[in-house]
Amino acid sequence: MKRRMSGGMGERKGVTVGLIIALTAMLPALAYLQYRWIGQVSEAERQRMLDGLRSAGVRFSQDFNNEIGGIFRAVAGGRAGAENDADAIAERIHDWRENSPDRNLVRDFYLSRGGPAGIEEILRFSKDTGYFEPEQSPEHMERVREGIQNRIRTGFRAGMPPDASWSTIVVPRGQPVFRRPGDGPPEAPPEGAGQGRMGQRMGQRMGQRMGMMRPPGPFSFQLSGWVIVEFDEDYVTRQMLPRLVRRHYRGDYQVDIVSRVVDGKVIYRSDPQSPPIDEPDATTGLFRGLGPGGPPPMAFRGGLEGEPKGPGPGRGGGRPEEGGRWEVRVKHRAGSLDAAVAAIRHRNMAISGAILLLMAGSIAMLTITTRRAQKLARLQMEFVAGVSHELRTPLTVICSAADNLADGVVGGEEQVQRYGSVIRDEGRRLSDMVEQILRFAGIQSGRVRYDVQAVEVEDVVKRAINVCGPALQQSGCRLEQDIDPSLPMVMADPTALTHCLSNLIGNALKYGSEGGWVGVDARLAEEAGGRRQVEIRVRDRGRGIEGDDLQHIFEPFYRGGRAISDQIQGAGMGLSLVKRIVEAHSGSIGVESAPGQGACFRLRIPAATDEQIPWDKEFS
Repeated sequence: MKRRMSGGMGERKGVTVGLIIALTAMLPALAYLQYRWIGQVSEAERQRMLDGLRSAGVRFSQDFNNEIGGIFRAVAGGRAGAENDADAIAERIHDWRENSPDRNLVRDFYLSRGGPAGIEEILRFSKDTGYFEPEQSPEHMERVREGIQNRIRTGFRAGMPPDASWSTIVVPRGQPVFRRPGDGPPEAPPEGAGQGRMGQRMGQRMGQRMGMMRPPGPFSFQLSGWVIVEFDEDYVTRQMLPRLVRRHYRGDYQVDIVSRVVDGKVIYRSDPQSPPIDEPDATTGLFRGLGPGGPPPMAFRGGLEGEPKGPGPGRGGGRPEEGGRWEVRVKHRAGSLDAAVAAIRHRNMAISGAILLLMAGSIAMLTITTRRAQKLARLQMEFVAGVSHELRTPLTVICSAADNLADGVVGGEEQVQRYGSVIRDEGRRLSDMVEQILRFAGIQSGRVRYDVQAVEVEDVVKRAINVCGPALQQSGCRLEQDIDPSLPMVMADPTALTHCLSNLIGNALKYGSEGGWVGVDARLAEEAGGRRQVEIRVRDRGRGIEGDDLQHIFEPFYRGGRAISDQIQGAGMGLSLVKRIVEAHSGSIGVESAPGQGACFRLRIPAATDEQIPWDKEFS
């Protein structure tokens, strides 16, 4: 049976050890896979965030340009030069103001007409009446007139959106005139028509914008006037742009809108406290196209002076981030998109590392717990074997003595007394062992309740010495006690404290009998945590305790090497019980020993306060 049981325990131990080794070997592989997976996840997260920024930029550009395009469609439609042209434009402007959420985007609408340049008369749109009404041109209209005249002389491009210093855009009103095959010589263009290459170029572009196929004959452009739109720059930068930024970009991003025409010109910044964005994570162009329905307007900055030449950005196709007079720059608040992704990666690495460390700690704890469980199982087996032997020995002695008495083998009064003493001593020994086992089981279950009260130290010491009387006589040791009569009472359960002291005295008699002396003394110890304590010492002059055993003697079922080799009776529960009882009384126990110099156990119990001492004991 023992061999079979031992084999089963060995097999279970081998399986546990193999499992621990396998788990430990898996950790590096798991760490490597985690590192690769986190890298792939980080790259996918970076691409996702970048795609999200691009999509947000497209939506931002569409919303902005559609609103500007709505203004263009309101002022550029209809047949230029018709008698009711002004009323038709006014009606469309009124409809735009009624339907647009950004009706405050435009400060004023103007309509110019008459003269070769179409700027002889200027009308202003009245928000009250809903019509264009004659008005004395304000001072800034003079700069607009000068700019238009300069453009007509030097040539201009229709459909140029505003730039950084924008405040006014102008839309030419007119129609292309061309000769068909077979027509005679071209007539002189009417008054106000564009002339020469400029007229041909404008006629061609306007015809293409209106979906007309290019005819074989030359083009000219008959100019009838201009629609002038003054934007409210304050509304754009303080209300419209912040609303669009909040709608399309989360708070994790900083957004700057700068001019591509005037270097360094900042239109809008979502966070004025942060430094300007020099290396954006994503960009988007604005004013690159103003929606369907006709050509985008021509823009003038700074009073129509300094307009750049050439094709200019914002015309034609291309991706949203390409072209446009304004550029939306977006940057993650972490410093860059790569920095944000790196922070996410580091966070994931930290979490994964913590999980791996937790797994490693769990494996270590599993290993430690397994070893402790094996050790505890071994100690329990030794305890069972020791207790069985300890119980069997007195029972055998008692049964043998009882049989001799019953069978009449023992004769004479002296032999009967001797046999009776043996039965009494073995019975006490058996009773003490059973009591100790029951105490240990009770403490382990947590069901032990102590009757803590104020007790005299001297009384407890005397009771413990009386309990150890038979052992003291058998050992032949001399016991000395030195109890300070002025000691205060201690708060303890008298029975439990007596058991602790009797256990310590019994161990001193058992293991230190070679010294022939055991000492018990009590004195007032230094205050600990503001409360006085009484220290009780039990000393002997025996062979002492080995250093390897000294740190384990308070563990349950532990027996030192000397106790095993000398076959000293015991189950290894006494000192463990003492430690638990003392700690339950808010006390402490320690030991000082060295081989060949005996041992000294120090037991400290809190002293009773004046309020805790009953009046009958205080004056007894």
